[in-house]
Amino acid sequence: MLGIDLKVDDFSFSNLFVVNEVQRPIYSVENTVESNGNLVNGSQLLASKISESKINMLVTLISDVLNDHNSIKQIEEVLKKYLPYRALAKISFSDDPDWYYLGKLDGDASINVIDENLGTLNLTFLVPDGIKHAVNPKGPFTATRGADGRYSVTVVNEGNVNAPIT
Repeated sequence: MLGIDLKVDDFSFSNLFVVNEVQRPIYSVENTVESNGNLVNGSQLLASKISESKINMLVTLISDVLNDHNSIKQIEEVLKKYLPYRALAKISFSDDPDWYYLGKLDGDASINVIDENLGTLNLTFLVPDGIKHAVNPKGPFTATRGADGRYSVTVVNEGNVNAPIT
């Protein structure tokens, strides 16, 4: 099928449905502010953090030659097998192949069956860390062993999110 391909881990859904629409987060930012009587105008910003986000998709399921003319019911069985509903999985899209999200299904994923060969489906994936990850992360690190036997590590973060080393 044409358009954007969804992959979950390394399973491609391109022969099962057409992606009509996809909304992917850039950031979902949560700010904590406090009104302070000493300030004449506005509030004081106490903290900011990236919170969880969601990917929303509208897809059309079509029985055609690419999926051996499987019925909507047969396509549903494949979706049940490969869509991540228990654990986080790597979610990627063909139009942004260098990046992926770690997410799982969220909410109701019910097929609107138009007939045995045509249906639509709204998918929502919860992305708990709220960010997309590089397939090939940048930022080399070096580790040197000291005289006491402990390692000292230098990390160069060339990503787009400040990530503390823990």
